[in-house]
Amino acid sequence: MNILLLTDENWDNFAIIKKRINYLEENTRINVLYTKKTQVISNMCTENMLHILRRSINQNEKEEDLMNLLKIMDYIIIFHNFTEYNNPCSFIREACELNKIPIFIFSEAFSGFLHNDNYFPSKFKKCISGINKTSITKILKIPNIKIENYSEFMESKSLENLINSIRNNYNNINNMKETKSIKFLYDSNENKCIKQIKKQEKEMAYLDYSRSKSKWIKEVIPKS
Repeated sequence: MNILLLTDENWDNFAIIKKRINYLEENTRINVLYTKKTQVISNMCTENMLHILRRSINQNEKEEDLMNLLKIMDYIIIFHNFTEYNNPCSFIREACELNKIPIFIFSEAFSGFLHNDNYFPSKFKKCISGINKTSITKILKIPNIKIENYSEFMESKSLENLINSIRNNYNNINNMKETKSIKFLYDSNENKCIKQIKKQEKEMAYLDYSRSKSKWIKEVIPKS
């Protein structure tokens, strides 16, 4: 199953999220948007051996990107307290209603859940087991809602920004290497002169050593 999981921007009751995730089957793929809560939800999915797919949203095409996600989803799970509007949760709720997409809404206001606007006090696992997997990409109607209030999107996780970030990091590394590398104090011609002088110095030192050695041998071994 392929599902989309959303939360309100101010949702911080992770115990409810964890409780509902525990009901999902191991072959479930959970799609989440890049937000400040993504890592926490990812950890919960890892504990339950669930696949998690992190989705980036373009700030200039929020509605289009969400609709493209809905086309491949089997059902939606939202953690929503009905106090925030013009955000992804309200947009997805309207889109699911227009397009008859199964949706589950959990709130701190009641102990059960809403499934397609019907309230159920329990039996969440039974409800999701009755949903058929989507076999084709759906053609959807777009709700007349604009997402205005949702500052939690982490656009820096978009592919384009990630590539730019990697490029900048590589440039910084290269600049640091260049700054810390040993610089030659002379140009190539001067280096050649220095090498030649050092070579001559070594040759003179060897000649001095040879003379000293010959003199020492003559003194130690007298002529017969």
